[in-house]
Amino acid sequence: MLPLLFLLLAQAPDLDTDHDGLSDFQEVHKYFTDPKKADSDGDGIPDGDWEERREYAYTVRTVVHVLPPVTDDVLADDYQDARVLERTPEYVEIEVIHYPLNTVAEAIAADPRWREHTRGVAEYVRPGLTANWDEAMRKDLVAALAKDGIEALELDDKTLVERASKWLLERTKSVDGFTTFCSWFPGGKVAVFPGLEAAAERGKAGTKLSIEEQWQRELFAKGMFESGVRGTCTSSAIYMNGCLRALGIPTRIVLCIPLVDSSDEREIGFLSDRLTLPGVRRIVRRAIPPSQSWTSHTFNEVFVGGRWRRLNYDRLGQNVLDPQFLGLMTHVATFNDWADGEMAKTWGTRQKQEGPRKDVFGGSNPYSTIALSDRVGAHAKIAKEWLEDAGQLSRLTIEKLYWWDSPERTVEMRLDDPDTAGHLLVHVREGRAGEGSGQYKDFYDGVDKGFRLEAEGRPGIAVRATRGYWATPEKGIQEFYLRIEPAELAKMAVGVPYRLVALNGNPECQWVVADGVTIVRQAGSVAPAAPGETLALDQVRWSDDPSVPKGIRPEKGAKPVLLAHVAGGKRFEALKSFTEKADLRFFLESEGHATLKVGAAVGGVTLGPAVYAVITLGPADWRDLVQGIEYRLVPENSKAGPRWAVEEGLRVVRR
Repeated sequence: MLPLLFLLLAQAPDLDTDHDGLSDFQEVHKYFTDPKKADSDGDGIPDGDWEERREYAYTVRTVVHVLPPVTDDVLADDYQDARVLERTPEYVEIEVIHYPLNTVAEAIAADPRWREHTRGVAEYVRPGLTANWDEAMRKDLVAALAKDGIEALELDDKTLVERASKWLLERTKSVDGFTTFCSWFPGGKVAVFPGLEAAAERGKAGTKLSIEEQWQRELFAKGMFESGVRGTCTSSAIYMNGCLRALGIPTRIVLCIPLVDSSDEREIGFLSDRLTLPGVRRIVRRAIPPSQSWTSHTFNEVFVGGRWRRLNYDRLGQNVLDPQFLGLMTHVATFNDWADGEMAKTWGTRQKQEGPRKDVFGGSNPYSTIALSDRVGAHAKIAKEWLEDAGQLSRLTIEKLYWWDSPERTVEMRLDDPDTAGHLLVHVREGRAGEGSGQYKDFYDGVDKGFRLEAEGRPGIAVRATRGYWATPEKGIQEFYLRIEPAELAKMAVGVPYRLVALNGNPECQWVVADGVTIVRQAGSVAPAAPGETLALDQVRWSDDPSVPKGIRPEKGAKPVLLAHVAGGKRFEALKSFTEKADLRFFLESEGHATLKVGAAVGGVTLGPAVYAVITLGPADWRDLVQGIEYRLVPENSKAGPRWAVEEGLRVVRR
């Protein structure tokens, strides 16, 4: 009986048993109404009524102004209802009802006969201008998957999507570059949209690449498959769109925005004032901190088990409520192929403009939320976890301490001084599933980062929490990184158990170290600190600062560079000699923001008696740099020999 039932559902996924205008699937997993009753609560109003369908669910309502395109024919999906209220030359006004506590992901069923059942959506399998797969690519893809044990021609649709998407991401390297919003396709041929030439040049992953070479690495699925390189979320969605279609999986692209524009203080205020369900409010507020950055997310939908399902990178069944992805996403557009959206004409042109934008939106983003409210339906059953305000974490209990090179480690990060410093991880007891790393932000911002390792009869070893943390409690990941400087590590005895002690200088935020948390340094586990020249940087300023002589300031339209002052009265010849031998890679780091990869130049500049190292930002760094945010300047120092030292407390801010 079960196979027959599944076949019926696969062939008629939007069955409406009670004829109330709502599909059975959505009544069960989205609205929580009775699919066998047209009026679930018997009040005389059918479940299909725009307001009545909210009676059994928790919902969030927004009215949003969005820069076109808005594809209103597919705005209503398994996660939201939406309707267009007004269209103007400047924006589309839409009303959106979000259903964040849905159970859609729990209902993804595999269809072993999916190739028969997807004939009605064949248009989403054919090649497109950017989803440009061909038969040769399909054969290579199927063969490569088979070589790694993934038999694409034999698997059901759900298993194939899950395994192939993971494989596709792992086989490509994600590189800097952001030109997708500069491209358009007049006459079916790609070109830079007029007026965006400079933006396209800035968006290339490297100056040696032509724009055509960049597009093969970022804009065309076949080129990305062949080169093993892809770009941002939009590029990754294009890549998936082409590769999964080549395997026969109907695939398309979706564009989502957050609940509010994070650059608008008024809209940020909505999150505290108008979201009344504590659990949802907590997730959304932490996912959308005030920021001036361009924020949207592009990913995919795949037709699996007879329905369109969200596929976010390799996560099948992506929900709209997610602390890692915009907090609560609003779906505004769906494209068969990226070229169909013509995003360069609207979003690309606006977002690539220099200086303040004078339009209806006003903020950094091409959308504005003008109304926001939520509602717990009269018959809604809300789980306890959403009703409780868990509040801010003020105490974290360290229950495990281990070396970075331990087999226990499940997290990844680039290390500074990998062979000379000590690298530790601590696992904390507290962690709330589904909230991601945002739940630790307030604690980490306020807590004393200092620790000490103590052993009887031995000098104490200074340790410091730095670089941040990882939090995926549903997978048991609740880790913080601690660092021992090379000079301190040299004092640490081999084979001796050291007890971890938290300094806890702030009474409002405290580490609690559980009994028995110790660490032992093994012989040969870490190399002794390598001798070498050190060059210290103690101040930094931008080259367009009024205090910088005109001859060094950037030309009109050019980006400034960072000028880092070399301490100790060093002469230019010493700086030039040092930079010829040292690792020139640096990072700009700030908790809660993307890490920027920057680089110093060989040599530097002299301003009067002072000498400055020159540090440049690439196009992707400028795109992700958040104005007004303090960044730490961190040298990579991965080479043996000369090493940079950055004065504690030195911060980089772009006003």
